[in-house]
Amino acid sequence: MGLLLLAVLLAGTLGTETRLLLFWPCAIALGLAGLLTTLRGKIRVSSPPSDVCLAVALLAALYFSLRAAFSPVAAHGREDWVIVLAGFVAYLLTLTWGSAPRWRVAMVALVLGLAVANLALGGVHFQGDWAFHILPGFHRSFGEGRIGGFFNNPNHLGAFLSMAFFMALAGMCLGRMSATWRLVLGFLAMACVLGMGLTISRGAFVGLAAGLLVFAICSAWLLWHSHRHLLGRLSVGALILVVISGAVLWKVNEAYLRQRVSREDATEDVRFYFWEAASLQYEQQPWLGQGARMFYDGAVRYRQPGLAAWTGEAEFAHSEWVQVLADYGRLGLVLMALVLVVHLGNGWRFVSWSARHRFVKTGVLLTNRLALTVGAMSAVVSAAVQAAVEFQWHVGGLVVLMAVMLGILANPGLEGSAVPVRRLPGVRKMAKLALPVAGGVLLVAAWIWGRADYRANRAEVAELEGNLEEAIGWGDEALALDEAQPELQAAQGERLLSLLETSAEAEKRELWMRQAEQHFRRAGELNPFNYEYALALADVLQVEQDQEGALREIHRALTLAPLYEEPRLSLALFHHRQLRFDDAEKAYLWASRAEAANVAGTFNWWQGYEKMLETVRQMSQPGAAPVVAP
Repeated sequence: MGLLLLAVLLAGTLGTETRLLLFWPCAIALGLAGLLTTLRGKIRVSSPPSDVCLAVALLAALYFSLRAAFSPVAAHGREDWVIVLAGFVAYLLTLTWGSAPRWRVAMVALVLGLAVANLALGGVHFQGDWAFHILPGFHRSFGEGRIGGFFNNPNHLGAFLSMAFFMALAGMCLGRMSATWRLVLGFLAMACVLGMGLTISRGAFVGLAAGLLVFAICSAWLLWHSHRHLLGRLSVGALILVVISGAVLWKVNEAYLRQRVSREDATEDVRFYFWEAASLQYEQQPWLGQGARMFYDGAVRYRQPGLAAWTGEAEFAHSEWVQVLADYGRLGLVLMALVLVVHLGNGWRFVSWSARHRFVKTGVLLTNRLALTVGAMSAVVSAAVQAAVEFQWHVGGLVVLMAVMLGILANPGLEGSAVPVRRLPGVRKMAKLALPVAGGVLLVAAWIWGRADYRANRAEVAELEGNLEEAIGWGDEALALDEAQPELQAAQGERLLSLLETSAEAEKRELWMRQAEQHFRRAGELNPFNYEYALALADVLQVEQDQEGALREIHRALTLAPLYEEPRLSLALFHHRQLRFDDAEKAYLWASRAEAANVAGTFNWWQGYEKMLETVRQMSQPGAAPVVAP
């Protein structure tokens, strides 16, 4: 449990982005926890967990991890199955050893402590240092105007604060504690809501409303069966409090919200275009999906014409439900929905039992277990609703926290002989066997790919600092550990091409060119859906006078990115270099009509077109040497 708490702390402070680079410490802690739990022999539980919840979670974890492991691009799939296994270990530990009340109180205290730390870091952002990151040398890249806390994306901070808010609210209203602690939790709950306001995340507030509805339903049900005479007065008071709080929150954030609404009309939200692209990807393989995180490349291939030309690659569908459908198919969507429904149903069962049975026998309604269950139900619903317009479940830290919430719902604390226990043969044994397997896989993955990610990051830093040879050295070390990572292969190829400018020796330049070609070829083999790898290889092949191979790669890139300027521009430059000016002009003008333009500061179609006109002009002058084509 100490390792689980450490993992949640690491996940909440470092594992706050979609890549695995800073999530590996959390994966190591969870891997060790899974193995050590198995070495203890018998796993201790304070109350019987739901076998139905456990069976559904096992089935979902098995499907998502296997589908991710056998995705077309192994490196994309790795990012998903590592997070799935980490969440699965956290889930099992929460519903077994973590079912003890003292550990659950410690977990909630940790989550609320992380919320305070996020708000403090958000204060640093709000003071004007929007790029501040807790790690030296790292910078937050989202942009100005919206706080992020430990998270790069403010929408993800909104998702975290929403879950923390419901744990604080439930503890304040339904837990057993002194008035002082209720005031503290009430203050933390309001601070979380104000922090959400500074993220300006509309999805987080929609999720917050859905979670509040669940909280209100659970509270009304409990009051109806225990203190019916108080229901009317408390309902009116709660409604007045909600209206006043909403008005205050709107007034505090009015300027930000009006600015964002005026800038991004709801009918023109780019998410609609992303969802359309994801639906086209889904149609290619409806039942199993195209594979984990294949929308990285699918967002390019199926880009919609209505998007502004300057809009960059989506990478994510900005809806977990839509992306699961595209990446994991109908089967994945059904399993994800089933996990949520079954666990929420088990939580409701506990709420009903608390009012109808335990209160009748003991006369006690308010307990910490009840508060945790209602808070977890509200948090899960809030996250599920926000997931309709966000991609927070691709962030390791949020997945681990979500797994803890589901673990609470899988074992909320049903006890006593009057409570029927639904046993499913073999489920608990399978879970006990799966725990060390998941833990061991996480440790092996961290030892191999975590070290490779570290070296790859060192290579990026060295390259940014201008130490090209050092960067190549770090890149070679990273590839020695992770040869199957196409991004590493392509990055190393680019570095070798940059190295050409440092030497005039023909032998060295030829060697570096051949090595760069090998890296680009390997990158294209590992990920045949990325158009940039095809274009990089085409450039190298043109230098090596393999014009047929270069043209083949350019046409492949045009298929992978049909609306993008870059492959069209590569085709124009290919004809330009071959002095086929009619074909080059057609390609340049075709590039000018691209729905996705090259970003500002890069080579664009009009620059190539001007060079071509200058080449033609100089070639038309007798005795003049032609200008070298770009």
